[in-house]
Amino acid sequence: MALLRFVLTAASVAALVAGCTSSDGSGSSSSSGDVDSGPTVSCEHDPRVDTYVANLSKASASGNLKVTLVSSDPAPPIRGTNTWKVKVMDGAGNPMPNATLTVAPFMPDHGHPSNVKPQVTGGADGTYDIGNVYFFMPGVWRVTITVGTDSVEFFFCVPG
Repeated sequence: MALLRFVLTAASVAALVAGCTSSDGSGSSSSSGDVDSGPTVSCEHDPRVDTYVANLSKASASGNLKVTLVSSDPAPPIRGTNTWKVKVMDGAGNPMPNATLTVAPFMPDHGHPSNVKPQVTGGADGTYDIGNVYFFMPGVWRVTITVGTDSVEFFFCVPG
């Protein structure tokens, strides 16, 4: 019985790992032949993906919240640790100083979050620094920024 449980667990882990190797939904990926580099993921043409530009703005569905991604370091976001600067405004365009932001990176195609919690600092003038925006694998990442009951979503293709 223990052997059967081990085999089933190992098979489940293998299936999970295999499922996290491509995120563009096409099932196509290519390998460079370098064992350490893993498969190449191409998601730039995914219709969900935002094209990174400084001062990219998004509004919540209610229109009561607007978040502008002032900058990303590095730009555009990459695999690994990123730092973002955002400006948070209400629906009328007024800065929202000292708001409580929740930042949640998530891979929608794989159903898992980042394994590092982003850190939010600043905010006295409605501008916030978000450190530890960590994308640990290539593919489409959704970053949801929530203030109160409203949220905005940024989608980026993290190449790899």
